[in-house]
Amino acid sequence: MRNNPGARLTPLQELLVILVGCTADEMLYRAVLLTFFGRWLRDRAYEAGADDVLVLPDLGHVFGPVPAVDTLAAAGAAAGAGGGAWEVELGVAAQWASLAGGCLLGVALFAARAWQVRGGRERGPVGDSGDSCGFR
Repeated sequence: MRNNPGARLTPLQELLVILVGCTADEMLYRAVLLTFFGRWLRDRAYEAGADDVLVLPDLGHVFGPVPAVDTLAAAGAAAGAGGGAWEVELGVAAQWASLAGGCLLGVALFAARAWQVRGGRERGPVGDSGDSCGFR
């Protein structure tokens, strides 16, 4: 008992330690991957000839008028931002694209896992993956 610092933890404290550890693992994993993928997308866009600022056209004629968007576009046009177009920095656009790609990948992996479990092709108990948090 003397060499085990967790021996005197209450179940609530132990649960808190587990949650903090799993959250830190997941945050680090996702932050590293999203940052890497965002910078990789930005580099591919630069190699393809993109400028530092992407100019996106105003799509109000396609989607119909949106008051908040029209107000922002009018403010941008008044400030000299050419014709109600949206201007987005390439690095920010790459970060958002990597986040969207990560979300889509997460949904796809979750759906594939749910389909595998539903089909009865489960290979073993949930906790045998070797992950620190017990996930596969």
